[in-house]
Amino acid sequence: MATALIRAVGLYPPGSFVQLRSGEVAVVTRRPANGSAPLVATLSNRQGVPVVDTQQRNSAAPDFAVHSPWPTPAHSGACYQNACTG
Repeated sequence: MATALIRAVGLYPPGSFVQLRSGEVAVVTRRPANGSAPLVATLSNRQGVPVVDTQQRNSAAPDFAVHSPWPTPAHSGACYQNACTG
C-alpha cells in the first residue's frame, strides 16, 4: 500500500521542503513524470541564507539531488530563519 501511495503522489509531493546536496533548502514545485527526482525552487542559498529570487533546480542533477526532507530531525520544531514569527 505504501508503494502505491508513493507512486501516486511521489516521495516528495509538491509543497514539500527539502534540503539539496548543494546545501540549499528548496520547495518541491513539480513531481517527476518518471523516477524520484522532483523539480524544486530554492528558498535559501548554499550557506542557508534566504533568497529573494528563487532558482529552479532539477533534482535529477547530482549537485541538486534531494539530500533529505527539511526540516530534518535536527531542525524539528525550529522555524526557517524566523519565517514563522515574521
